[in-house]
Amino acid sequence: QQIFSAKLRLYGDLIYNPWPQISVGLTHKKNQDFFVPSAVGAKKDSDTEVNLTASKLFLGGFFHYNLLTTLNLRHTA
Repeated sequence: QQIFSAKLRLYGDLIYNPWPQISVGLTHKKNQDFFVPSAVGAKKDSDTEVNLTASKLFLGGFFHYNLLTTLNLRHTA
């Protein structure tokens, strides 16, 4: 499988900003050999996904450990 991906930070900072870091990504996947995926019911040999991610790191948070939170919305076209 060949995977090409790109991600761009749109706003914010993971640590130093009170708001989360917002980023958008694009991933394209293509199977090199379609035999196994077609045998289990796949209809296409390639796919493109777009995702929107919000991440925030809280230093010394939960029981004095760092806490990383992430919300990811993904759409497959």
